[in-house]
Amino acid sequence: MSPAWLLLSFWLGTFAAASPQAEELVRKSQQAKQAMAAGRYEEAATLYQELVRALPGDAGMVFNLGLARYSAGRHREAAADLATAVKLDPKLARGWLLLGMSRLKLEDPAAAVGPLERAVALEPANPIARLELGDALLKLGRHGEAAGHLERLTELTPADPRAWYGLGSAYLALARAAFEQLEATAPGSAYWYALVARSRAEQQQYRSAFYFYRQALALRPDFRGLHAALAEIYRRTGREDWAAVELERERALGPPDCSSALFECRFARDDFRGVLNLASRRQDPEALYWRSRAASTLALKALGRLEQLGPSPYRHRVAAEALRLEERHAEAVREWRAALKLAPGDAALQLELARSLMANQEHKAALEVLDELVQSRPAWAEVHRLRGVALLSLQQAAEAVAPLEKAVRLDPGSTAARAALGRAYLQTDRPAEAIPHLEAAAAADDDGNLHYLLAQAWLRTGEREQAQAAFRRRQQILEAAKQRALEREEKHRITPPAP
Repeated sequence: MSPAWLLLSFWLGTFAAASPQAEELVRKSQQAKQAMAAGRYEEAATLYQELVRALPGDAGMVFNLGLARYSAGRHREAAADLATAVKLDPKLARGWLLLGMSRLKLEDPAAAVGPLERAVALEPANPIARLELGDALLKLGRHGEAAGHLERLTELTPADPRAWYGLGSAYLALARAAFEQLEATAPGSAYWYALVARSRAEQQQYRSAFYFYRQALALRPDFRGLHAALAEIYRRTGREDWAAVELERERALGPPDCSSALFECRFARDDFRGVLNLASRRQDPEALYWRSRAASTLALKALGRLEQLGPSPYRHRVAAEALRLEERHAEAVREWRAALKLAPGDAALQLELARSLMANQEHKAALEVLDELVQSRPAWAEVHRLRGVALLSLQQAAEAVAPLEKAVRLDPGSTAARAALGRAYLQTDRPAEAIPHLEAAAAADDDGNLHYLLAQAWLRTGEREQAQAAFRRRQQILEAAKQRALEREEKHRITPPAP
């Protein structure tokens, strides 16, 4: 987003109109304006720097210098200028806004929030300030606060897809956080089983959903809505007779007592924000369940509004993410490309396009996207990791080593990067260097592949006992995976209604 609209008028009234110094300042200010309008930001910054030397205490002039540097991509210098501007004039709302935006560009959302909150306080109806503050809060995991600002943004700009996408993202994050808290504090509870079941049903994993709904009902037979959910699974799998039994059981539960079932009754009245507000005051399993349900519903409503608006990168992004969940990668690629046509150069969209291309086995095309992306985002560890993985998939292990080494340097805790680097070292006949990376990643090995590679590395370095231990561990992992698959097959069968 170009911030050229923020350009302030100059304060030159302290100089006499006929003064040669004033005339020179006016001339430079006009040149700077013209340079900004023409997109010659470096030239404008040079002129503004000269003007700031002449008017060192002028907040507006310092702001203009920060604006020019921001527009030129010199965000660190811009942030310093803008911090000076708001110190000179604490009521300079646009200064606070651009200071926050500069810090976001520097990937420092924690430092951005304060200035953006000041901007919103000074100009509550400024949609850009609300959007940027919502973005910063989302990056910090402060999802509830983000949702409040983004909700207000949808009122200010109801036709802006960014507002609805941001709001949907905030509510999805709230729903996910509530589920994660429930999983950490009450795994195996009826509420946990019910949320897992709902998630599986939404992904059309009906056998798995059936199992989890049954587990929830075994723990809490009076759990309203679950018999109806089972009936829907029966219906979708062609058992209308069994569906009728479950629907009758749902009706037999009767309506909830709204003096005690506060969450359920508000949810039934479509008061999803009320449910969310009420549930946010408690941390017990019931509250976490309804918090997740309400936030998920609000997210779907927000993202659904994108369908009512015109084409936008956000609309295509939602479609691509849904297709990815269904593993329809070729279609997801088309949606990411459509999004990039509307937002060319968007680094986040380019990264997601590369991921979907790789999932669709289009590694050469993914590499072309990543080669471009690494120029604009050299500090993104994931870009380097994906480049390395793409090169490995193209049988170019020697070329894969450098980007994977860079990925590990940028993010030493990434087991995915270390596993890929270990694989690259092994394929380039550097087994001793591969071993520490494969060992670091082996704890996450769920299919035995990493232990197989580790065993190969140990063999090549002459450590036969270590290799045999790795082979044994691989066999254990394979046997455990096979047993889990058999248990799932047995458990996840759709059977008649329980007696």
